[in-house]
Amino acid sequence: MIKKTLFLNILLFGILITPIIAQNQNCNFLKNPFLTDFNILNRESVDKLPSMSFFSASKTENIYINLTPGNSQKIHIISLIFYDPYGNVYYRGKYPVTGSEVNANGSIQIPGYRFPQKIKGGKIIRIGGSGKKRIIPIPFAVAGTYITNNHLFGEWHVEIYVDNSKEPCYNLSFTIGE
Repeated sequence: MIKKTLFLNILLFGILITPIIAQNQNCNFLKNPFLTDFNILNRESVDKLPSMSFFSASKTENIYINLTPGNSQKIHIISLIFYDPYGNVYYRGKYPVTGSEVNANGSIQIPGYRFPQKIKGGKIIRIGGSGKKRIIPIPFAVAGTYITNNHLFGEWHVEIYVDNSKEPCYNLSFTIGE
């Protein structure tokens, strides 16, 4: 029996998002990640969920990959793989996250990391009249990095995996320009 993966392109707030409906049920933990050049946790509320697809290297300190988790008290390991405009892996990172305040106060040891990693629980943000969402921002440094020092401008990709899934749950595209 051959298992097939369905690819579906969605245009969300101007960003091409490819959720990958895979056999891994852990992908259900995340809903519609989005990108910003500011830490959304510094705000109590927003009119709507902001999302960006272009980032100016001269004006952007960090790009935040904003995760919107489900209401799970389980600790999930989110893996992010960033690809530069040439298709090379630029950075890989693993982050323990939870959809609950209860488990967001500790740290866990992730294989391959020297020190325990703090569990990210994010914060609930009020969004216009549509209610509230828990947002977990994960920063990706741009300013003063190899990106700006070597003019790695162009279209970037980040794959988002949940709990060692074999296929990415989401693939986000964004552009870093001058």
